[in-house]
Amino acid sequence: MDKFVQGDIPDDKDTNHVNSTFTRMSQDDPFQHLPVEIMIQVWSHISMMDLLHSCMLVSKRWRDQLLQCGDLWSEATLHHKDGVSPTALSSVSNHIDRLHLFYLSCRWLTGFHHQITRGGSFESITHLTIMLGGQEHVEEQMLVQMFEKLGCTLKSLYCQTLQNFPDLAVVTRTCPRLHSLVYKNSHGLFNLDALEPYPGELKSLTIENHCIDAIERDQFVTIISNLGRHLQALSVFPCGQECISDVQQYCPDIQTLVWNCGSPKLDEIHPSSPSSRGLRLLSIAPNHFELVIDLMERYKDTLETLHLTLVLLRSCRQLDRLKHVAMKRLYSLSLGWVRDHDTGTHIAAAILDTCQESLRVLSLENLHMTPLIRHLSRLNHLESLRLDSVVHSKNMASYWDHSSNHGILMSLELRNVDITDRDLVFLARVDSLKNLTLSFTDDHHQRCQCTDDGIQSYFIGTKSALRNVVLDLAPISWSTLDTLGRIPSLRNVTVSKHAPIQHVDKFRRRYPRLWIEMMKEKEHDIYSFC
Repeated sequence: MDKFVQGDIPDDKDTNHVNSTFTRMSQDDPFQHLPVEIMIQVWSHISMMDLLHSCMLVSKRWRDQLLQCGDLWSEATLHHKDGVSPTALSSVSNHIDRLHLFYLSCRWLTGFHHQITRGGSFESITHLTIMLGGQEHVEEQMLVQMFEKLGCTLKSLYCQTLQNFPDLAVVTRTCPRLHSLVYKNSHGLFNLDALEPYPGELKSLTIENHCIDAIERDQFVTIISNLGRHLQALSVFPCGQECISDVQQYCPDIQTLVWNCGSPKLDEIHPSSPSSRGLRLLSIAPNHFELVIDLMERYKDTLETLHLTLVLLRSCRQLDRLKHVAMKRLYSLSLGWVRDHDTGTHIAAAILDTCQESLRVLSLENLHMTPLIRHLSRLNHLESLRLDSVVHSKNMASYWDHSSNHGILMSLELRNVDITDRDLVFLARVDSLKNLTLSFTDDHHQRCQCTDDGIQSYFIGTKSALRNVVLDLAPISWSTLDTLGRIPSLRNVTVSKHAPIQHVDKFRRRYPRLWIEMMKEKEHDIYSFC
């Protein structure tokens, strides 16, 4: 606590530690001994969600003073478990730029409706996330009035509902200035006949229909003809791939297309310019691979990122057509979730041969590695490689040997890969790695022929100047952590959330120059595209 009393501001990496410290100590109300200015500086480095949650644990005096300092906050996240009232939120509403409401009760929403319709000012909000559950009945008219009040200033909206309202027509009518819209409904798409041409310049649209039926083509055409004129990014789930031709017709500026397998991120939307027209990011779960070949041929000069999820694949013909395709700008390729290893491997080999000179980032999942090694060896510009649950990966030693002489590989992720201690000996010869991830599930770690001694020998003998290492291992020994900490170039370490806390604390004490953190649950599968 001394450094906070002296007025020092914690680094960004300290916020989780700071928050947990204050949450534990708040029961004894230690804040009464600290200057208000110091407390305000500390709290301003903590997310609004943690702040408001922790405010409920401290004394009323401190809670009131902190809520009066709303000019330091720009984001508020409220969950149904939080005890923050709409009145408390309203007291800092003038300064909130991003508001997230997760499954709040009907009673809370009624109070919030009262605040925003009876004088509460939320005009600074430009992003709204609202998730509505299906346990309680929320009056539809009240919800419409909330959107009418908040929607005028919104630039970004994430709306997920387990009820049949608000429908898409209401959302687009009440929020005329959106640049990004995510709309997810578990009851289907209602009242599409009420859709009108969108008055603003909507750049990013995600439509997910989480009921049994897929989005029909006439429904899709109604949506895209009214909302697609300025779209640069579109994500649709679930919808037949025959509708992709409608995208090309109604969305002339489309650059990011995600079909049946995920949502686009705002930072993946490239600025539109006359010289960069054409699809640049494609993420798709195709039924028939011929469609992917058609798109690769059409956008061979513009496509930069390609994610293929092949779990729905029914047919794969005409692969020979790819022999005549050169993907000039394909920078990132991800391929996996195949039902048939051989088919997926043939597809991967064919695509890799189209982008030997351009590919920098590669992710492969559930594929046979033996026939792919010679194709990997031709990718002399590859900087990042991710292998997840690949088969026959024990033959990778020859590739590591090739990379040590010809490659510039800087990032490597091995997840549930059957590597051996011998493989690690060859991997240690690679001198270009900066980032390394080793991740094995419990069952896989028991079958894996890679031992703690082998991992430690790698850390001792590696020629790479590693800076960031992720060890998602169960179990993880102290000797492995200790060996890792001795790497002079190392800066950051992330370990499994199951790692013994005593090992982590001991590591912090012995290597204070290093930042070590424990992995959160959602980080275990950050590449899930389905």
